[in-house]
Amino acid sequence: MHISTKFCAFVAAASLAVAGATAATPKAAPVDLTKFVYKAKNSHSAFSSERSMKIEAANKAMLRGDAGAKFKASADDKYQPARTIGPTGLWGDMDAPNGETWFYTMAFEYEDVVMNEYWTDHILQRWELTVYNDKMEKQYVLKDDIHYNETETRAVYFDILPVLTRNYFNSDDKYEIIMSQGMNTNTPGVNSYKSFVYQLDGEKDENGNDKIVYTVPNLISDVLDATVDGKEQFYLTLMDENFPDIDYDDLFGGDSWTGETDGEPNEAYWEFLLGSHISLSVYSGVDADGQLIQVLKHDIPFQSLPGDQEYAAFMITKMNGNQPIILFNQYKETLFYPYYDYTSDIVQRDENALKVDIYKLYPDKAELDQTTEIPFTLDRTNIAQFFSVGSFSYRGDVDYTTYKPGDKASLIVTRQDKQTMDQESGYPATYTVYNADGTKNFDIAKNTVACVPMSDIPGYAPQYMFATYNGVYYFHFVNILTGEVETSFNYLLEIDGDNDPVTSNIDRVPYGDSYAYVGELRAPLDEDDYTFMRIVWIDRKGEPLFVDEMNMGMSIHYGQSYISQAALAPDLFHTDSKREYMMLVKRGNEDGGSSEELLIAQPRSEEDEWMGTEILRLTADERGALSNIGPYFETGMPQLVITYYNRVNGHDTYSVDIYDLPLDDPDHSGVSAPGAVSNAAITFDGAEVAAAGEFIEIFNLQGILVKAGNERVGTASLPAGAYIAKTTQGALKFVKK
Repeated sequence: MHISTKFCAFVAAASLAVAGATAATPKAAPVDLTKFVYKAKNSHSAFSSERSMKIEAANKAMLRGDAGAKFKASADDKYQPARTIGPTGLWGDMDAPNGETWFYTMAFEYEDVVMNEYWTDHILQRWELTVYNDKMEKQYVLKDDIHYNETETRAVYFDILPVLTRNYFNSDDKYEIIMSQGMNTNTPGVNSYKSFVYQLDGEKDENGNDKIVYTVPNLISDVLDATVDGKEQFYLTLMDENFPDIDYDDLFGGDSWTGETDGEPNEAYWEFLLGSHISLSVYSGVDADGQLIQVLKHDIPFQSLPGDQEYAAFMITKMNGNQPIILFNQYKETLFYPYYDYTSDIVQRDENALKVDIYKLYPDKAELDQTTEIPFTLDRTNIAQFFSVGSFSYRGDVDYTTYKPGDKASLIVTRQDKQTMDQESGYPATYTVYNADGTKNFDIAKNTVACVPMSDIPGYAPQYMFATYNGVYYFHFVNILTGEVETSFNYLLEIDGDNDPVTSNIDRVPYGDSYAYVGELRAPLDEDDYTFMRIVWIDRKGEPLFVDEMNMGMSIHYGQSYISQAALAPDLFHTDSKREYMMLVKRGNEDGGSSEELLIAQPRSEEDEWMGTEILRLTADERGALSNIGPYFETGMPQLVITYYNRVNGHDTYSVDIYDLPLDDPDHSGVSAPGAVSNAAITFDGAEVAAAGEFIEIFNLQGILVKAGNERVGTASLPAGAYIAKTTQGALKFVKK
């Protein structure tokens, strides 16, 4: 299952990985192309989303605790999934035309080659793709063999580009889909990459395989959907690694690995490093002659990449209104002073600049629209400092309207300070807004050890939580539009006279006519052999409001909650008025082992004799470990998606259960159809909600306020789906068609 989102295109690929495979790259190129493969939006994963990874990184930096737990699951008899998928080799969702979300599964066939008594190699030979519509109804089946040429030995990477096009590669009405593969070759350390285009319901060959309609000579590293007013337009970016031809005897001084030739620096080594670069080519479609239409090509030397040269995005595509753009950011000079062998001390330059180029994209060309240089002087109290655009909020780091409105972009630049040689990640970071002319606007936050985005609240500015350390950790909730700190508090909260640490697992949720922060307390409560997860609600001044306690049961080794505005929404999991929380629980067994569970529960209260109420518990079964879980909203109605992972005979398999939400009302029988009335004070006629003399608030099923007004509120601008209208007199559930 794919776990990434459109928020960041440059992430490690969650694709087919073949056991025992190696995917080495040449020594001078520390870049694996599969790290940069584009991933479209996919199922939101409770513990593998962009936000949850930030939370886990923050918890590791602050508390050095266990950041997560693998666990297994099987369905409790109380609620059953509405749909089940698999077992299958891969599954995920894809962007379909007209804004729909479709799904797919993939099955694989291998040739098992016994290499010796200890190792059996698995050579991928064949795949089959099944495509479902947004209602999980089967639509298409495609299949083909893996295409090996005479130099390729095994597939080490195979994946689907989860975006359907229609007229990018041809002009008929059939959907197009791209499959990408990476191959080991018979040259050690060198891989080959290419992508194949197929049509859904396309032509078959004599063996029943789907015919390839186009071959793209590399991996697709980014896709920008620039469709406006129904006119389809996509921009695909291909990435390639390029290395200069070199005589390795010259490069390494003959048989010597000292990097020196006759006592002089081996300049050939440095020249080789400068000549190694990433080549990015942007294409807008295929012309009448079947050739890709290249609108832009841009090269970046490996020595001039932003950030830490491995994980920061060196390109960003986005829409500025109806105008597609692409941004490249790199260092103006090489990041390091020249060095002449692989054992040399690598020293960062004292003076340099982050150079940002932004191009406007058109179907037949690209135009350079903006060049911004942001100079910096290295602070030698650090071993190194890395600068980049896109490391904070990815596409949100390029802004045309908020910070200095105009026809040029303001940029959010991330500076990371590497302070010690053994520091591998979690560098203290400073986030700064710069104007298009390279002048500094303001700091959003300085010297932070972690940051976590807060969910948006209508009527309030967007916020991030930044953690800083100066003898003790503090959480600062910052208005990222101004850099103003709106709330700060010590992570040690005073609760019932004790200092209780709260983790960075925090989000912002609607509360009354304002909002509150909801966070997981680090220490659970043990009482009469039972362990209770504790969730604290905090007001806008940073003062605790109350603590909810969820009974996790007995023999608990570990617990982690899924805190997000969506998961805490009213009526998401259950239709009664009580709050529900979703947790991972690791429980000890009588045999000395442990098992892992998913638990959705309500906090304890006097009504249930202080034990709490279990809504859903999933425990181990034969399908394997639970790899991803989370609420999912892409189809218009909320769902709980559970993915199980297993490895059978050396091959990965996935099984998926999909529960319609709320669990006790999966068919939304409590949701009113247009024109129906469930509360005499509120009506919905299919076009507007009305309540005489009342102020009306309309929430989606994630609990987010989407519209409000006095007496009458039109719904024409709302997407189709279920909503809840509230007044002081009651509530009405309705469906916008």
